[in-house]
Amino acid sequence: MANDLMQFANGRVFIDYLYPDEKSRQMIRDTAGGVIQNVIHSFQGMIDQLDWMTPDIKKKANEKTNGIGLLMLTSPSK
Repeated sequence: MANDLMQFANGRVFIDYLYPDEKSRQMIRDTAGGVIQNVIHSFQGMIDQLDWMTPDIKKKANEKTNGIGLLMLTSPSK
């Protein structure tokens, strides 16, 4: 049970050590955000090339991929 509750504690200590200030943490968020946006853009390109999806379904699928990016970049408040 303790492992379940503390599974991310070591990672948090490590990140706090490597990136002690808000400026360095923001730099990592920005870099990760760029990578995530590239993945989303590529995924949307693949969706657009599918011939079995209607244009309306493609539009909805692409809208959902934008939501994925927002979820991945949201950090919990302290």
